[in-house]
Amino acid sequence: MATEAPPQASCPTCGAQLKRTNLSLCAYCGSPLQLGAKAAPPDDEVARRLARLTEHAEFKAKLAWNPIDAEAEAPALKLRGFAGFAIVLGGLWAAVALLRGQPPAGTWALVGYGVAGAGLVALLASRGWQRSLRNGPMLKRAAIVTDRRSDTDPERGSTNYYFSLRFHDGSEGEFRFQGRGTQYDPMANGAAGLAFTRGERLVEFHRITG
Repeated sequence: MATEAPPQASCPTCGAQLKRTNLSLCAYCGSPLQLGAKAAPPDDEVARRLARLTEHAEFKAKLAWNPIDAEAEAPALKLRGFAGFAIVLGGLWAAVALLRGQPPAGTWALVGYGVAGAGLVALLASRGWQRSLRNGPMLKRAAIVTDRRSDTDPERGSTNYYFSLRFHDGSEGEFRFQGRGTQYDPMANGAAGLAFTRGERLVEFHRITG
């Protein structure tokens, strides 16, 4: 007797954990979860609202926009700044030591080499950081916020938001969004717009009304 295949717990393409097993598309990368499966959005007001959203002039205009992935760029920029400083400082330190007659393998020259080497390591690390966070395509989809939660690190004073989004194709998923300070007004439940996602991260959400 044939047995029914167990439901998939993760996407076979991007490896994201699936919070629902009855979807035809991965909410994180958009890949089909079942061969030959077709997206069938539920016939309800949310689905109709999302369909109208895809026809909105502002939505179509924003599809050509590529937002800055701040979570990938900001730490890498800081690390590159440190790397540049360390490389210049280490090079100058070694050069001064050599000009003062110190041997190339002397203690002071070696200190300069070490500082410059640390800068090179930091530079390579910054590039690796960007590659790891940029892994996977940035998807642009009409979405509605169905739920949200947040957690705050009291030591760092930083907040991460977790938005549950529903897309036009009927798929859903929860995406992490890095807070932007006290002046940032996070999306409320029911907010509609264009969601830019990469893996399990929400890179940007452009709200569209009307």
